[in-house]
Amino acid sequence: MKSFILSFTLKGGETASKIRDLCPELSAVTICMPAFADQLEQVPFDEPLRAWVGRHFAEDDLLVFIGAAGIAVRLIAPHIQSKDTDPAVVVVDEDAGFVIPILSGHLGGANEYAELIAERMDAVPVITTATDVRKTFSVDTWAKKNGLHIDSLTAAKKISAAVLSGKPVGFFADAYITVKGEIPGCLKKLQEKEARSWEGELISVSARDLFPEKEGVLPLVPSCVTLGIGCRRDTDPVLLRQETAAALAQHHIFPESIGKIASIDIKKYEKALTDLAENLHVPFETFTAEELAHAEGAFASSDFVKQVAGVDNVCERAASLDTDGGTVLMEKHVGTGMTAAAYAACTEVTFWEN
Repeated sequence: MKSFILSFTLKGGETASKIRDLCPELSAVTICMPAFADQLEQVPFDEPLRAWVGRHFAEDDLLVFIGAAGIAVRLIAPHIQSKDTDPAVVVVDEDAGFVIPILSGHLGGANEYAELIAERMDAVPVITTATDVRKTFSVDTWAKKNGLHIDSLTAAKKISAAVLSGKPVGFFADAYITVKGEIPGCLKKLQEKEARSWEGELISVSARDLFPEKEGVLPLVPSCVTLGIGCRRDTDPVLLRQETAAALAQHHIFPESIGKIASIDIKKYEKALTDLAENLHVPFETFTAEELAHAEGAFASSDFVKQVAGVDNVCERAASLDTDGGTVLMEKHVGTGMTAAAYAACTEVTFWEN
């Protein structure tokens, strides 16, 4: 986590130091005007303020401004892009009487950071997001806490609007997902058949796009899928990315659901595979032929693959082995110069009390 606490006066710098010391979990760096840096033992701004804010707005997770909210708003305004990419921004007055999250309250965590700072500083948190004010279920906060990718921010807004207006929202979780805790009263848990006929907003927790033609669906995507891949030697990395994307699309699997790439150890340094893992920002795991041979399950068998690799199937066995015999989302898919299979590992989502 990268976070900074910015101050512009001596009094503000003292408040910044207190927040830094009382909230060690923020791992915050205190930064102040050069005139006060030695006295406060803080890092001085080393470039014009607007340039510094612009650069760090794009790089950091949390910016805490000590001072007037107007100053913070003017400094960040030119850089605001989207609630799923903007950092959390919090404002604290110099006397630490009030703590105000002003940007990315839910997805960025600004509301939680503000409440933490307020509690430690004995201040008043000023939370203005509607779901928090009304103490109702917030789908974007819940998704973030459970590590779920929000596929559509527009759909998320509609879910929140439905909750705030008192309309029931459907909730579906795929078979390999265990739901823990008590589901809020505003949500109605549904089986897949019920979800398909549900009229109204629907939350779908799945690695797959199960309801592509249905209106009002918010897919929340867990990264629980291992993509097992076999490929020819010196396969073109661009071709493998294209073939992988086509395979996932054909089987309605969200790319964001991929949590790992798996293959056989003789492909450990295959550039196309290592590049694919880097492109998807996931680890690349390999197994020996002997390990793959001991994977349990029914797999497509190839004499040619066995002759070359020492085992009759790479993609399905690797995906199955890595997920401990997980749920099959894509059986052996044959593409140009590659084969792929996708298995989902058992995963959990949790509801907590308000």
